[in-house]
Amino acid sequence: MTKKDYIAIAAALKDAKEKALAATPLALRAHVSSGCEVSALAIANVMQKDNPSFNRELFLKAAGVL
Repeated sequence: MTKKDYIAIAAALKDAKEKALAATPLALRAHVSSGCEVSALAIANVMQKDNPSFNRELFLKAAGVL
């Protein structure tokens, strides 16, 4: 994968989280947010295995997790 792919995936995760939170009742938002974060962390794990130079912190910030 390329840096361009990482950027696109992070943007898609952030967008999905924002849309899901907007469509979720307030009482359930913590669950939605948690699920989105677990997904982003799992994807970051795969990317880090694929590329040792992968910047995990930068990816998670771009994905709206940190």
